[in-house]
Amino acid sequence: MVLTQLLSQLMKKVQQPRVIAEVFAGILLSPSALGRIPNFTNYFFPEISKPYLFLIADIGLVLFLFLVGLEIEAGAVCKTVSLSASIALGGIILPFGLGSALAVPLYNHFGDPSVEFTHFFLFIGIAFSITAFPVLCRILTEWEWIGAFLVGLIIPREGGLAIALAEKFEDIVSILLLPLYFTTSGLSTDFGLLNDKLTWTFTLGIIILAWAGKFGGGLLAARIAGLQLREAAIIGTLLSCKGLIELIVLNVGLSAGILNKRVFSMFVLEALTLTFLTTPVVVALYPPECRKKCLLDAPSANNDNDVERISVPLCLSNVQWKSHVVVILDGMDELSSIMNFMELLKYGATLRKSVYQENSFKQCSCSKSGRAISLSVKALRLIELSERSSGVMKSSAIDRLVATDPLLKTFKTYCDISGISVSASLSIVPLEGFASKVAEDTTNGHFSELLLIPWSGAHLHNVGGEMSPVNKHIKGMDIFTRHVTLSGSHLHYLRDAFSECKTDLVLLMDRGVVFNEYQNGQHFIFPFFGGKHDRLALRLMLQLCAKDGTTATVFRIPTSRAIPREQTSTSTKTVTMIDDEERSSSEQITPPVSLEIEQKADEDLWRQFTSKTNVCLYMQEALGRIEFLEKEKTIALTEVLHLIHLEIEKAIVDHSKRPFIVLSREGDYGKNTNTSDGGSEGYEHSITASITPGIISTLGILPSAVFTSTDDRTGLMIIQSKPEFGPDTLS
Repeated sequence: MVLTQLLSQLMKKVQQPRVIAEVFAGILLSPSALGRIPNFTNYFFPEISKPYLFLIADIGLVLFLFLVGLEIEAGAVCKTVSLSASIALGGIILPFGLGSALAVPLYNHFGDPSVEFTHFFLFIGIAFSITAFPVLCRILTEWEWIGAFLVGLIIPREGGLAIALAEKFEDIVSILLLPLYFTTSGLSTDFGLLNDKLTWTFTLGIIILAWAGKFGGGLLAARIAGLQLREAAIIGTLLSCKGLIELIVLNVGLSAGILNKRVFSMFVLEALTLTFLTTPVVVALYPPECRKKCLLDAPSANNDNDVERISVPLCLSNVQWKSHVVVILDGMDELSSIMNFMELLKYGATLRKSVYQENSFKQCSCSKSGRAISLSVKALRLIELSERSSGVMKSSAIDRLVATDPLLKTFKTYCDISGISVSASLSIVPLEGFASKVAEDTTNGHFSELLLIPWSGAHLHNVGGEMSPVNKHIKGMDIFTRHVTLSGSHLHYLRDAFSECKTDLVLLMDRGVVFNEYQNGQHFIFPFFGGKHDRLALRLMLQLCAKDGTTATVFRIPTSRAIPREQTSTSTKTVTMIDDEERSSSEQITPPVSLEIEQKADEDLWRQFTSKTNVCLYMQEALGRIEFLEKEKTIALTEVLHLIHLEIEKAIVDHSKRPFIVLSREGDYGKNTNTSDGGSEGYEHSITASITPGIISTLGILPSAVFTSTDDRTGLMIIQSKPEFGPDTLS
């Protein structure tokens, strides 16, 4: 069992199923490998213990067949009965014919004369064509094992009984009992008997004909049924995977005396080879880029490039509220932070709707244009698809799980109480497919304004170090003493989400703080460096601060690439709203002009928000909750971190508010270095010394530094603007 667990971890790295590890473990213990050591078999598997070992192995096989019966969804089979029947027949007839033909010379050279040829002939044909469970059931009937399969088949699917039973039994079967079955099978396998050219020639022939029969039969049947060539080839390849089923059949043949140990070992090698080849062949035929659906870019909410920008007041009708949000639900421990964020978003949308309906502010376009909207949320529940039988069963019961999943039910109840429109969906996919599924869902339909991915402390591991004080006014103070590591698989998921998702994205990082410790709400801290990601973050903060009690501090920090401030000033008294990407083709080609427009967009947005004129009453209230500060010169990032820590302490100690740091993942802060902390090399060393490279490549340098230097009292939002080329409006 220990050997099986070790080998299964090794097989995972080469994307092989667990059955390969179990078979290898049995073979390693067989006379083919470790069994060649003198007295090894007698010591570990004495003859007196074998009857009990075989009995336990048979119990494991019975329970395995019971689980297989639980997995079969009769309703799903009935929906595609004609297609399934045609492919099954194609995958049986041709292999049976090839196996029967090979049985003649195989019997003449290796068969036991005491075994009737008809028995041998039929068994080889069945072994070649084994695909459907009815064939297996006929073979196992005389062993009275068929009952376990039928019992599993008739278990009711309603109410989740089948899944619950599978969850109870699958661990003891897969971890304890099945490895014992493969051990007994391995004890009967002796590759040392494959010791001459004739034997190896027949073994190679068995492998080739078994694959050709299954692949060819399945491919032809699938093509006749109307499938494309690629899909038909994949079906043929999957049918050629023998796995556990053929090994069970071979053991039945060996126990019945139809096969001798030499022929048995030849077929075990064939089953092992074809099973091992299935994954790489399928990947070659159907690479990941072909599996991903074509994600159509959602239309921008502001496709008005040809409309001339004019000076308009900043009001509820033209600010970009995020009102259509996709929320990823991964665990119950993330639910409180999601609800808190939804409350802040909801308030801005509700305020705009009420102002529109009241028609009370005649001096601006709040009541004259736009439309009344409220917060709409699509909740996407992600469940990792594992190798467990219950995981596969759940994937065929999505509709029921959407209605019964505790996390979805809790979130939907909250939305109903809070007046938030909500729709729910659930997907069971491998962890490496999470990001692709998220990208697919956020680019379909109108739920493309904002993607919220919560990330709690469940994937955070402290591995040493204490937090340094944050209230000491010392430049370059050592705040990088806490070493943390994060789950590598989840880092890959987040990294892929940042790169694949084509919508504005917020990564909400919460490490389990109790919200009611902070009676006065929340305080956002945002260093504004510029760039389209920071401009998105600034607009989002305005929406979050629409709720009374929510405050923010924004300090603008010039970057070393900044052009002189006088070159970006506008010539009019009012601020003209400039699109980030609204530039001529000649301006896009010339980098200096593009940089100037980029800086001008930053300057215009900053002036728009810090100005107390040309802003409607309702926006004045939200802007009044934000403190805008401005640094006159470029400062090093260690000094930026120092400012952030001072604001954290101020929020907690002076205002009893929970601090939330807002950062963009790809901001312009990477340009900020200063000789005060040893130049670029000194800065890099001080930042990265206590941070694993995987965290930096996923979150970015400054977010990683903030994340590793703050404790559970501080939340963190990492924001990334949508990657597609389009307008970055201030409206």
